[in-house]
Amino acid sequence: MHDYEIKKLSEQFYKDYPHDQYQEILTKDGRSYDVVLFEIDYLADYYVCVPFRTEMKHNNGYKFKFSDRSKKHQSGLDFSKLVIVSKDDYIGESSTIDIDEYKEFEKQEDYIHNNLEKYIYGYVEHVNGHMPLHIKQFERKYKYSTLKYFHKELGIIIKR
Repeated sequence: MHDYEIKKLSEQFYKDYPHDQYQEILTKDGRSYDVVLFEIDYLADYYVCVPFRTEMKHNNGYKFKFSDRSKKHQSGLDFSKLVIVSKDDYIGESSTIDIDEYKEFEKQEDYIHNNLEKYIYGYVEHVNGHMPLHIKQFERKYKYSTLKYFHKELGIIIKR
């Protein structure tokens, strides 16, 4: 079992990461997304915040299968729209989510956590040139990913 919390991102986060500069980060007018805060060993000083989505039309995340909402929508946790934060002032209030999805999340938390780590690791290894993916595979997985905004946090140094 891993540590996690369900929260909202703070107004300060959205001020420091404005949509016109960080277009892949999800925004909703007047409110923030519910996110799961994960702690990942190799990102010890940071939280990885994965948003809950009502409609997730790709497979870069975890799709809920057993909730009432998932029967009408493609709801899930979207790895491609994660954010990595260190400041506690980027973490907002606690949040409550759909009870069915919460129960499913709790049962699948280990699976979700492991796949989240693989998703991040795959990006880092590709960008660092250690395990490059085919360009089509990389685009399918990471073209619209927010990970490009968090190279410093991920320890990625782009050599020019």
